[in-house]
Amino acid sequence: MKEMEKIGIIGIGNLAQQDDGIGVWLVEELMKKTWPVEVELVSLGPRVHEIPLYMMGKKILIIVDALNAGCEPGDTFFLNYRELVETINKEQFFQRPFISIHDASFGYWLATGFFAGFCPKVFLIGIRPANVGFGYGLSPHLQSFFPRLVLQLESLIKEICEGKRIARKGGESLVICDG
Repeated sequence: MKEMEKIGIIGIGNLAQQDDGIGVWLVEELMKKTWPVEVELVSLGPRVHEIPLYMMGKKILIIVDALNAGCEPGDTFFLNYRELVETINKEQFFQRPFISIHDASFGYWLATGFFAGFCPKVFLIGIRPANVGFGYGLSPHLQSFFPRLVLQLESLIKEICEGKRIARKGGESLVICDG
């Protein structure tokens, strides 16, 4: 990675609503590790309105959150900003409009940051929750996926720091490739 190209990793979610807190739990677990100075890990909780603040000065911004998309609990989705905009209102992909339980649209806060002149490459890593009812801690189902999710996110950050680029392969998953 070029000198001082900052990477922001933001975990969002509500810890009082079980699996909705997966983004926060993942980022807080990663905060226990040592990272290069270019990596900034932030646990925002449900405060998505602060996203534009963390877009400033970043080359790459990765947002980690529960995503109520189709498929099975524990499935991971990787979307870039273009894909976020394209899929926001597609009912066949999302079971409800792309408004999080944080009472705000990701698209709104990302657009706010872009209009303010902050233009990092933005990616959303969404993990399908099993249960977002009231309760502290992850559901047993998502707990079983947690170690794998930590390793995936850790690997992604390390690859970016090593100067690899993020690319789409086959339109299905986020992969790392040289270049």
